[in-house]
Amino acid sequence: MRLQSVLFASPTFRRRVILPSPRGRSWVEAMEPRLLLTTVPGLTSTIEAINYNQDSTLNGGPVVPPDPNGAAGPTQVVNVGNDYIEWYTKAGVQQVSESSFDFFAPAFGSFAVKPPDLMSDPKVVYDQYQSRFVVTMVALSFVELGGANESNLCVAVSKDSNPNDGWWFQAISSNVTISTKDYFPDFPQLGIDQNAVYITGNMFDYDTQSAFGGTRLWILGKTDLYAGGASTVHLFDPVAASGAVEGLQTLQPAHLYGTLQGGAGEFLVSATDSNGIELHDLNGADYVDVMRIDNPLSASPTFTNQLILLGATAATANIESSALPGPAPQLTGELPIETNDARVLGAVWRNGSLWAVNTINPNTGPDAGQATAHWYKIDTSVLANLSLTDQGSVGGEDIAVGTWTYMPSIAVDGAGDMAIGFSASGDNLLAGAYYTGRRASDPAGTVENSAAVAEGQDGYVRTFGGGVNRWGDYSGISVDPSDDKTFWIYNQYALTRDPAPDAFGEDGLWGTRWGSFAFPDVIPLAPTLLSRTIDDGNNQRSLVRSLTFKFSSPVTLSAGAITLALLNTAGSNSGTDDGAPPTNASAALGTPTTSDAGVTWVVPIVQSSAFSVLGSLIDGVYQTTVHAALVSDASSRHLSGGDQTGPKFHRLFGDINGDKRVNASDYQQFSAAFGSSNLSPNYVVYFDYNHDKRINATDYQQFAARFGKFYSYVG
Repeated sequence: MRLQSVLFASPTFRRRVILPSPRGRSWVEAMEPRLLLTTVPGLTSTIEAINYNQDSTLNGGPVVPPDPNGAAGPTQVVNVGNDYIEWYTKAGVQQVSESSFDFFAPAFGSFAVKPPDLMSDPKVVYDQYQSRFVVTMVALSFVELGGANESNLCVAVSKDSNPNDGWWFQAISSNVTISTKDYFPDFPQLGIDQNAVYITGNMFDYDTQSAFGGTRLWILGKTDLYAGGASTVHLFDPVAASGAVEGLQTLQPAHLYGTLQGGAGEFLVSATDSNGIELHDLNGADYVDVMRIDNPLSASPTFTNQLILLGATAATANIESSALPGPAPQLTGELPIETNDARVLGAVWRNGSLWAVNTINPNTGPDAGQATAHWYKIDTSVLANLSLTDQGSVGGEDIAVGTWTYMPSIAVDGAGDMAIGFSASGDNLLAGAYYTGRRASDPAGTVENSAAVAEGQDGYVRTFGGGVNRWGDYSGISVDPSDDKTFWIYNQYALTRDPAPDAFGEDGLWGTRWGSFAFPDVIPLAPTLLSRTIDDGNNQRSLVRSLTFKFSSPVTLSAGAITLALLNTAGSNSGTDDGAPPTNASAALGTPTTSDAGVTWVVPIVQSSAFSVLGSLIDGVYQTTVHAALVSDASSRHLSGGDQTGPKFHRLFGDINGDKRVNASDYQQFSAAFGSSNLSPNYVVYFDYNHDKRINATDYQQFAARFGKFYSYVG
């Protein structure tokens, strides 16, 4: 929202306002970008959308920067900016081009200042769960401009998938009192899941417009708003609720596809702390931060915070420069373009992975010292233990030598292919709109060579007396819900400069353009088995309550697809347990369930059978087999590689560290938990043999009976 030329209440009254959001060092990364030899597929269509002069005509004056953002629906694309909203058919026919003040006027009823002094930070998504567009902006007014200090988050939801059929509106008062002072949200971000709309904001005071007061999250249930009513809104301080000791700024809600397991409703992703500094050299390494929200529609959701290490070890993750890359140069040599900072600008969760994107500053390679778009892929299959599975940079050297890339946005299609839209400029490049992407099968860390949505046409100068040109603050990209594979990118680019400079002597003009592309269809590979997880994935083997199988793509399991063999039950004091004849123990397996459309299947252990007791396997050594002919995907392809028997594993009550024996080490931990209940901090569920939520004499009797026993199987 910083440094904008804004249109206020009167169509002839224009003023410049500086509303700074403090920025620290950039969140940066040192990996060299790796490009494939292939170039991302070319555009299949383009739509020329609103530009600087058209915006001026529409509103009586332009806004700089425009803050472009956009989303595709089944039949239209909707694009928004700081003071406009438009939508077009996919053939490029403009259906609406309207001032955001006029569009959101139905939400202004309760405002003290009507219309507000300015509208800012627009976001739009297409909600594929309920087939609606969702648009948000923040409406702000200030005492210094003659009215009142007031902020409201404005939300609009289309009545169906066609934006021409009307919209529902709701305004949320977003003045927040912090330590007796009123604060307003800057840089509000938008995300959705199947049940709720999530809006976050960085809070700044009205007096100085620079004192950071933390972050806030507003959660709206969809039901009432989507039916034309007003949804109940809950306000939270996520950093305080999660206990995030580092503090966080710009919490980016994810756009979810599908349903998260275990009641979780949303992820918030951040790369900057409360001082505007990137999460760099925190305990000697580099991180991104992911916050999970469980039971989000309750009055008291649970917030869980995790730092994601950007490398295999702390040493290899210490890969980033700590300096802002600075503004990006232009081919024409004018003052450079501001690239902003390291805040996360987009996040998507799909098929068990959380993707995010921001701008970084590599410290080695051809992009060292240059703003560089960077992406992350995080495995969420174990919610309590998220991990980075891939990351990479969009260097831009394939566009022109010395190219800077910034203001990225990210989307992921149904096949797991990813695309990024971004801005780019440099000593050899005019400021334009570009895109790249990667197939799900591409080598780790790589993207394909970039292509242009709209090449820059001239130098761009809109500084308002500052030392840099304002650009962004966003770009937009989304997946077409009608085929789940076509990417629609929306962004700004530099037009030929205005022959009549403004009162500041500046003549830069921006344009905006849509472009679409899709990765070509490929013959899908047969599904493969990626992993097997015993119980909750921890080392303990005191309880085995479930078995989890993860596949490379969604599959269906027919009856008998997974079987269980019991190899030995003795748990002797000496010798080996290998070679015992197996017994079919599949009666212990319950009905498999999936929460991610068939990629991950959890097989519970039944409460009681010949091979299970109290919902856990009985003591013994086991093996699972996945039968290929009984595992199939939507195209009737069976599991690749034939029947697959997994490694041996055991259950031995009391074996808390998984070393195949119950000994003094386990007893030390059991004794520390003895006498506790599930409300006690020293309660350990793995020692609760009968699941009565307490560790008592009954559990000790079972533990003592096994003390000294061990298994010595191999494999």
